[in-house]
Amino acid sequence: MSSFNRMEKVLFGLVVVVALGMSWFSMFHLATAVFGLPKILAAGISLSFDGGALWLGMVSAKYAVSEDSGFGVRLATYAFIAASVFLNVAHATVLGYGLVGQVMFGCAPVMAGILLEVFLKFESRQALRKAGRILDHMPKAGKLAWLRYPKASWRLQGQALKARLVKAVNSLEDIDETHALFADKPKAEKTGRQTEPVGKADTQTDRQTQQKAEKAPESPRQAVKADRDQGQADSSSERQTQAQALLDMPDWLPTQERVSLQALANACVDNGVTDIDEALALAEAVRKSPVARGTIQKALHRAKTAKAELVGTGQYL
Repeated sequence: MSSFNRMEKVLFGLVVVVALGMSWFSMFHLATAVFGLPKILAAGISLSFDGGALWLGMVSAKYAVSEDSGFGVRLATYAFIAASVFLNVAHATVLGYGLVGQVMFGCAPVMAGILLEVFLKFESRQALRKAGRILDHMPKAGKLAWLRYPKASWRLQGQALKARLVKAVNSLEDIDETHALFADKPKAEKTGRQTEPVGKADTQTDRQTQQKAEKAPESPRQAVKADRDQGQADSSSERQTQAQALLDMPDWLPTQERVSLQALANACVDNGVTDIDEALALAEAVRKSPVARGTIQKALHRAKTAKAELVGTGQYL
């Protein structure tokens, strides 16, 4: 289910309009009958409280799909709703409606706020899912599998968590190593060694160097040097091959090695590349590492779905 259908939206709108109408009547009657305010000013009191709460709720939904925190906006929304509830309850108390009237008028803005919160929460979750910011469900082994094979089920959960962590690491762009989180940390070298006098240390170093030169034959040294030169030549040739491969890639393809697969899929779909094998080859060329075929297939499917929805709504043009 990608969004609410027309019947659900109509029912949502009717309930919200009725709830806000009750709140508007309560504040309008309180302002005119009790405080004697002009009707024009009294008509805008409910708009300032309930309308402000609705606007802040929509702004908090936009914060939910962004990188910023919307805690302050959400707190202000609750404050506006609480003020509207207080005024409606006070109106029922002043007119002597009793507990039933207090509940009836006081619940009107609460109902509108809850319905708006549920509606905007669902829409924001769909936007986050399209953007790839919602994590996939963990694999379920089942109760019988946990009972019969507890170790294997536990390893399955560990592999799933590790795959999720690798996916999160691959989406980063400002790290030195892609999988540095799983690398073993090198042991710190001891720095508390006592320093010897300079003259004595130099003498011992020269003596050890001379002994090594007398013992070591010439041929192994030349062989090591030749191997080192050959390794440097191979590394230089590999760098030239990678640079030529990058030059042969399309101009629209991202060249960052740590670019996310979803960004690569979006770029491919935007430029007419929808074949899985071609997209897989481009992804492996950019990432310089093997890429799972199923992963790039899912990324292409999400990219094509998002583009189709944008083209249908006219936002892509």
